[in-house]
Amino acid sequence: MLHISQGTTSPQTNQNDWIDYLGANDPIAGMRINVDTSNCGFSTPPHYLVTIEGPGGWQWHLNGLNCLYNVTQNGFTVYLRWTDDPNSNIPGGSTNESNPLRVQTAINKNWTLKWTGIQTENC
Repeated sequence: MLHISQGTTSPQTNQNDWIDYLGANDPIAGMRINVDTSNCGFSTPPHYLVTIEGPGGWQWHLNGLNCLYNVTQNGFTVYLRWTDDPNSNIPGGSTNESNPLRVQTAINKNWTLKWTGIQTENC
């Protein structure tokens, strides 16, 4: 059996799920996105594929998109930051955007996180 579901989230439509993040006891900062997939009916954690899309650009300067946390059949969490050193003395980093990365940047860039969950049976 193959079960595939897809969805999207953006800071405009799910503002409570897009959160500015400052790591505990470390200088790493960026944003956290909590993605709810509970309406999809997965019985076990699926394989999630994730992208950030949007007309504002600069997605290729993001780090962390392929590293998912708290993966369950009901969702997952993504932590994103600029690829620039978070301790960089360049306030705007190479993107001339706020450094560290903030949710307001995602809003300004009109970014959307798109995901696909794929659940299969073992062979």
